[in-house]
Amino acid sequence: MKSGTSFFALLVLLAVAVPAGLAAPVAARPEGAPPLVFVTPERLAEIRGLAGRPGSVHAEILAAMRARIEPGDPLAVEGSYPNYRRAFFAREAAWLYLVTGEEKFARLAYFALRDVYDSTSPADTARPDGGSGLQRAQTLSAFAMAWNWAWAGWTPEQRAWVEEKIRAGLDDYAKALKHPNIRSPHVSNWNGVVAGGHIIALAA
Repeated sequence: MKSGTSFFALLVLLAVAVPAGLAAPVAARPEGAPPLVFVTPERLAEIRGLAGRPGSVHAEILAAMRARIEPGDPLAVEGSYPNYRRAFFAREAAWLYLVTGEEKFARLAYFALRDVYDSTSPADTARPDGGSGLQRAQTLSAFAMAWNWAWAGWTPEQRAWVEEKIRAGLDDYAKALKHPNIRSPHVSNWNGVVAGGHIIALAA
């Protein structure tokens, strides 16, 4: 499987078609952890079981994701803007942490999100609370999924920092509601991306 395969294609393949009897034990979420988004604990146990089975498609998918994330270079993943790449990298690293339990992936996810604010060019405004409506929603949804999936691998301070950025992005949603696309009769991906990004953030 090519390492450039999109994250969501990998997520879909990981999350479906898991034969019965191959699940790992269902692990309890830590006290205070948010409910998982996009996957139940039972489905996660099934995914872990197949991902640990040599030769399974799930094991191949997991290897492809590792090959993309383990080098630790957020700018090597696909994305229209550097901050998209950082945010998408963090989302995928957080998913790897959730599936494998390896703390290195939680660390990679957190520091990629920090880079969105700490190591970006002033010209790159794509952030949960900055840039265009599309840029805010794209990065906000990635922040939210990373927060949800890597929560158990972060310190309270790290969780609080990411949550602060998510809340800032949700507060900023009022600007999107004033955009003419909200009431436009024409079909556009704008509403789906912007509204969807904020719904994901609320769910997380």
